[in-house]
Amino acid sequence: MRPDLLPDQQWKLMLGSFIHEFSRLEAHVFILCARSIGTDDTRKLTFGKRLDRIKASLKQQSPANSEGMLGLLREARGLAEFRNGLLHNTAFHGMGGSAPQMEEMEARLQQLELLLDALALA
Repeated sequence: MRPDLLPDQQWKLMLGSFIHEFSRLEAHVFILCARSIGTDDTRKLTFGKRLDRIKASLKQQSPANSEGMLGLLREARGLAEFRNGLLHNTAFHGMGGSAPQMEEMEARLQQLELLLDALALA
């Protein structure tokens, strides 16, 4: 966190950082999927369906070769669920309930950055 920013500004910075990093994850998943089924078919799929296609392709390989990547893809799906809840949560738009706390956002952003590093090495 940046102590020089007001809480609202910190939240906006953290949210923007998370969305930026998640877009990098989406691009990485797009490329992995396109290698299996082609770019045009990949464009037609949602993020979750792209993950499913990659997983199906990996499951045709030996478990020793695919288990690490399958774990990373499970983690990507969990982060996608967090992102969807974050962006579509009515609480975030002032309709009641609760938005994630700054500490959770920081932890998820760090998780996302580590996932991207691991995918780059896989």
